[in-house]
Amino acid sequence: MGRRNALITGAGGAIGKAIARHLAREADFRVSVVCRDQHRARQVVRDLNHAEDEGRLAVLVADLSRPQQVFALGRDWTDPLHLLINAAAVAPRRRQETREGVELQFATNVLGYFWMIQAFAPHLVAGARIVNLASYWAGGLDLDDLEFRHRPYDNNAAYRQAKQADRM
Repeated sequence: MGRRNALITGAGGAIGKAIARHLAREADFRVSVVCRDQHRARQVVRDLNHAEDEGRLAVLVADLSRPQQVFALGRDWTDPLHLLINAAAVAPRRRQETREGVELQFATNVLGYFWMIQAFAPHLVAGARIVNLASYWAGGLDLDDLEFRHRPYDNNAAYRQAKQADRM
């Protein structure tokens, strides 16, 4: 069997980067990481790309809060996918909305995972794994106000409830 393919979101952060490093070096995966902007992507390449990683690391750019960008990644993907790890997260201090009108933290931390699964489902091989990272801090999910439209925005509460939604 050839090298397996892994796709990891959130590799610009410490957890996603550590997972990518381990998979590329220890588990013999070809790792593709998704970063939300070009600057972050360049930093990930600098941090992870070593001579021994030659051919094992690819960096893709997409904002997971934007469904069009996520689905474009899926359409452009051509390899079989053995492992999808959703580790991306944002925690803005004030409430923000995407161009589609969705609260940014909910769009990225919850819907982004869902969209990645949908976009890459056609590429998943038999026995593939999907891992959605949550948090020990998850909780406080308010199903009546997922996007803080009716209550004051609190980035900690928004993060906790997004991670609870990921658990569910």
